[in-house]
Amino acid sequence: MRRFLVIVTLSTALAAPAFAAPASRDTVLANLEAREIQPMSADDWKRLGDGVETLLDQAFRDRSLLLAHRARALGALAKVGGPRAERTLSEVLGDRKAQPALLAVAIEAYAAHFGAAHPAAALTRGKSLLAHEDWLVRRAAARALGRLRTEEARSALEARRPTERHGAVKAAIDEALR
Repeated sequence: MRRFLVIVTLSTALAAPAFAAPASRDTVLANLEAREIQPMSADDWKRLGDGVETLLDQAFRDRSLLLAHRARALGALAKVGGPRAERTLSEVLGDRKAQPALLAVAIEAYAAHFGAAHPAAALTRGKSLLAHEDWLVRRAAARALGRLRTEEARSALEARRPTERHGAVKAAIDEALR
């Protein structure tokens, strides 16, 4: 009887969810600033600890960080998901003065992580950014619209194709239309 009780107690303890320690700003920044960038999934970011989404949002907003690190924080926040990520992406997409690199990350991340739940919003945002002055943003908008796979997105891409002058954007449109 004792062996059974010990085995049941041990197996219950192993199956119990572990509570993660709070994520540390230093660990999050180390991952954002790494020279050798390792792709990280949402689960990888979450394993850094509780509150990682708050730290990613703070890193994105920290203007003392390099733009590339802020953009990576924005993309990582989108992967982690949740209301904070959606709000932050929407905020960036609504800011016409946002830096092009951040807009590009925001539109692709929004389509990838929230486009299925909010296709109309993703379509509207993607269509408006197809006409942006910066080619990086237009390319990202083409990719985002391609990800949506709707007739409306396809029509927007087809309408933009003849007037687009930048080769990388044309290539993204062509890829999105395939």
